Order: sequence, then structure tokens, then C-alpha cells
Amino acid sequence: PRQTKLDLGINQFELKNGMRVAIVTDMNAAEVTVTTRYDVGAVDDPAGKEGLAHLAEHLMFEQEYEGSTLYERLDRVASYHNAYTWLDSTVYETRVAPEDLDEVFTVEGARLALRCQGLSDEVFARERAVVENERKERAISNGIAAALGRAAFGAGHPYDRLIGGTQGSVAALTKADVCAFVDAHYAPGNAIVVVSGPISPEEVDAALGKLLGRVPQRNVFAVLLDDSRSMRI
Repeated sequence: PRQTKLDLGINQFELKNGMRVAIVTDMNAAEVTVTTRYDVGAVDDPAGKEGLAHLAEHLMFEQEYEGSTLYERLDRVASYHNAYTWLDSTVYETRVAPEDLDEVFTVEGARLALRCQGLSDEVFARERAVVENERKERAISNGIAAALGRAAFGAGHPYDRLIGGTQGSVAALTKADVCAFVDAHYAPGNAIVVVSGPISPEEVDAALGKLLGRVPQRNVFAVLLDDSRSMRI
């Protein structure tokens, strides 16, 4: 077939704090979608602490900012918001009306700036129990996925692992484990934000400068996983 050029009109740039940004303007869309991807996933779970990346994902909705949790703030304005942890990424996705873009950036900025601040022991215990129950409910499907990963990549490969860990490994995680993990990985330079929908690059740039761009640059650091691998920096 005849080849045609596909031009999505993607604008890409980097903020001063190291966060990468991509903007895809689509005036036919009804809402704006903000997808924030952190370069950290199940492959970064230290040995014996499997499920840490997934538990961190849950807890990063629970920081309190101006009297509400980040989850509650998103719930008030978003038609959809969710997150997932994969082998080498943790992704947060939110869909809102264009006029609510500032609120999404406020939440994403607070997630980065607060990290473990405001997370009580009670909230930690509750979310850890939620993740344990998820492991129980998804034991069969997760086991199949792990078996397929081992068959595809071979035993001992970084992708040869159970995403989210087991009930036992999650139950053994502590708040200190999560806080150290978040400090190691949740930084502007370890993330990319993709904004798509009926909005111009100038509008996104203005909102970013007021909100996410104010989060200071912070270097993530290497944490030893085993004798041969370290977390990405």
C-alpha cells in the first residue's frame, strides 16, 4: 500500500527540573488526558521486598494536600483516574475537562513534592491490606503472567518476576521500605508527562510553569538490589 506520513503534531520538551513533557493536541477530543509515567516498576523491587513498587503506587494517592487526599482531589474533577504498575514503569492516568488541567498538575506536583509526608501508619496499614487482597484475588492470573515471562525471557532475567509480589512479601513490607523506595524513584527527572486532548501547547506550558515546573530538581539514587543489579538512576 502507498505509504503516507503520519504527523501527530507532538511537542516535546524538558522542564528545568528534568521532567520530560509531550503534548498531543487533538481538538476533536472531549477531554484532556494526563498520563504520568515514572521509570520504576516491579524490576526495581529489592530481593525479598517484592510488591514494593505496587504498594508505593497505591500510597501515592493518599498524601494529604490542603485538607484532602490526592485521590479525593482527583475524584472531584476527573471523569476517570487510575494507576498501574508494570515491570519497568508506574503510570498514573487522569481524564478531565480542559479547564481542570491545573488541578491535575497540582496533584501531580504534590505527589512529587510530598512523597511520604502526611502518610499515617493507619493509612499505610490499610493500603497494604488492600494490596494483599489484590494479590489473593489475582493469584491465578498473576501466576500465569509470571510463567509466561519466565518462558519468554528465561529464569533469572529481570522480567522473570511476579508483578506485585505475593501476599507474604507484601505483608512483610514496612512504611520505611516504601518511603525509601519513593525517595529513590519519585523525582521530576525520572518521569515523563504526556498531555493529550483539546488544548494548545501554550496552555499546557503555562500550567506546567505554575505548578509542576516549581517542583525542584532532585537526583534519584542507586539502591543495591542484589550482587549484579542496581536501581536505575
